[in-house]
Amino acid sequence: MKKLIGFILIGIALLLMTACSEDEPAMNNTNKNTVEETDATSEEDNEAKAEQPDDVVETDKKAKQQNEDDSNQSNEQSNTDDTNMEETNQSDDTTAKLTDAAAILRKSSEAMKNVESLYMGGTTVSDAIINDVERIERIHVDADMIIGGHNTLHQTVKIEANDEPDSNMEMYLNKEMYYLKENDKWLSMEPEYAVNNLYNTILNEQLSFYIDYGSLYQVIEEEDHYILSYSGTDEEFKEIVFGAGQKVLNDFFRDFYHNMKVTGTYELTIDKQTFYLTSYLLKYEATTSGAAGKGHIYEKSEFSYSNFNAYVELIVPQEVREAAEPVE
Repeated sequence: MKKLIGFILIGIALLLMTACSEDEPAMNNTNKNTVEETDATSEEDNEAKAEQPDDVVETDKKAKQQNEDDSNQSNEQSNTDDTNMEETNQSDDTTAKLTDAAAILRKSSEAMKNVESLYMGGTTVSDAIINDVERIERIHVDADMIIGGHNTLHQTVKIEANDEPDSNMEMYLNKEMYYLKENDKWLSMEPEYAVNNLYNTILNEQLSFYIDYGSLYQVIEEEDHYILSYSGTDEEFKEIVFGAGQKVLNDFFRDFYHNMKVTGTYELTIDKQTFYLTSYLLKYEATTSGAAGKGHIYEKSEFSYSNFNAYVELIVPQEVREAAEPVE
């Protein structure tokens, strides 16, 4: 269908070009006749002017000068009006940026398009009771990443939980391979296995997605930042906050997600000068059920972003490549 539409548009363009080419000779003939008539009229006017008295000629000159002065004054007024209108539009746009969440999100999305690398770090704390079994977990993440056509990543993750020993992991990602170190052992696998490691990263596409929900955000203005705060429940909250994360759910947890009743708060902090997203805060509480049973979940995530465009290349060390065992 897209190819068909493309051929139709090209066909219309060619028809229009052909029509212009065929009309051009007739337009030239018309212009030629008009020029000849104009020349003839000019000669008659010159002869008539030559026969006029001097005082009439002088009057004509004054009238012509007055017309020119009036025209210049009109142009100056028009330019002044245009300038005033432009300044008014700029003032309105500035006001929108200060008070309207959608305008701030739009500026931030555009700014983040120019970010090619950054640091992301933060902590997620969760307290979940599934089938009367409680798990308290704290996950801390530090990541340097290059984003764009092929995401490149170096990330460390520390997991602390009440029901098992602490775990420390390290990851590298490039376009060829994903490397994971767990329990002092390096593994290598296809890059798509790294999708969960990029889940906490909010980039320009996600900010652009939030624009449609701008009216639901409250704008809090601080000295150097805007804070966009949203509070909501259930399906609306899941659509706005978790929408991009649905793709990482496996079948086992999908009904857990769809049956979730949730209430929470989501805050985005955006730098006033650069419009870069510099941090976010997510807090929610939910009850749910599914194949895994019944559950009650509380979670709080705080992540920050910095070192924008500070990295040119992230290289997987040779010793990691050599030590990694392939996962089939």
